[in-house]
Amino acid sequence: MVERAAVGKGAGTAVAIGLGSTVCCRDAEGEHRCTLVVPADANPLEGRISVASPVGRALLGRAGGEEVDVATPGGMRPLTILSVHGGALF
Repeated sequence: MVERAAVGKGAGTAVAIGLGSTVCCRDAEGEHRCTLVVPADANPLEGRISVASPVGRALLGRAGGEEVDVATPGGMRPLTILSVHGGALF
């Protein structure tokens, strides 16, 4: 998996994405909202993404305003993290 981080401008405390975080992100298809969960609870159609999936692994530890490239079976997928709710403060 190739990742690139470009931290966006923003004020306040950043929130690191972790298990249970709800993330809003944007890709070429539009904006998406998902919650990171353990693999047994994953259901992408309901917005629950496994932390073990390519998207989940790329998002872990990141913060709003960052960009990541996710290696998926269909090729590279750039994502921009728009916001994070729940997670660890840093």
